[in-house]
Amino acid sequence: MNRPRIDENGLVNLPSVEALTRPELREWIYERLHGKDESIPSGSLEGTMPHYIITVIYPKLERLVREDIQNIIVDFLRDLATNSESSWRDSSGVDLLMLTGPILSESARREDAISLLTQLADSSALIFNNTLRFRVLAALVTLQCRMPKEFWFNQAETLPRKYLSIILEGLALVDISAILEWFSVTKWDESINQAMFFVFPVIVESYTAAKFISVLDSMISGLSVDAQTALRRFCDEEGLSLSPSSSAANKERKLGVATDLRNKPFSPSPRLTDSAKADILRNTAVSMASLRNSRNVVKEPSFSSFTRQDQVKHLRNKTRGTVERPPMQSQLRAGSDHTACLQ
Repeated sequence: MNRPRIDENGLVNLPSVEALTRPELREWIYERLHGKDESIPSGSLEGTMPHYIITVIYPKLERLVREDIQNIIVDFLRDLATNSESSWRDSSGVDLLMLTGPILSESARREDAISLLTQLADSSALIFNNTLRFRVLAALVTLQCRMPKEFWFNQAETLPRKYLSIILEGLALVDISAILEWFSVTKWDESINQAMFFVFPVIVESYTAAKFISVLDSMISGLSVDAQTALRRFCDEEGLSLSPSSSAANKERKLGVATDLRNKPFSPSPRLTDSAKADILRNTAVSMASLRNSRNVVKEPSFSSFTRQDQVKHLRNKTRGTVERPPMQSQLRAGSDHTACLQ
């Protein structure tokens, strides 16, 4: 069985990939994603992300070979979605799902992939595999799939709080108002606060500040005091100004809430452990990277040597950095509509 080769410069020899038959190409991709490929040595990045080398060479391959890879990926997704004994229901499935954006975003098989991913997201088979569930939802976002807001509301009910950034990103594909509507029916806590502060800078840039402020002005009075406080703090940090009328409405609401609280026992706000906060930072970094450019591979920095303050500063700077037209920017302005591997 033929396999790709490495040239004298340590790079994958593209003609050796293009010379593979379809069965050979399929078997090589299967072995690569399952960590069994011995033909191409893995570096420090490829060792933890077996799909990485495929995303690197894919754009450079001949069109017919790229189409073969697209069909292979969709076939593997179908096995994951329909076969209860699928070999993809482990870490190899994570790498498979992380290929959907780079391989299928502009493919004729995109709609087939979306159908399978939607089936997976609603499947009880992944109810206890939250890492795969997160990757399924991230793949839908990367493919710029505008799911109904109710879909994301339902996903948020059972998804662990550390993955809430993907809920905000999915709702952002619908509209800013969908996010604020979810805020209005969800108990505010630190996990939402963390996700919001990392995702919202991209949302504001994508929709434009004027659109963001317009929608926020019209809906902020219907949110909880905690949500309003967090949103106003975000606006202050980003240099965004809400209208005076929304500020007046907020004061009236605070007076009413203060009266209600006099007859209620004190209940402290839920707090996250340091470990949970670290999970939020890592998972948000993963999904934000896919938002900025679904067609390019982004190498995420290691956070192990960073202080928590440096982590936050680093991620906030990245969201404000200059990147090449993120996919979310074009889709959101039209009104339509993650990168380290999770452990």
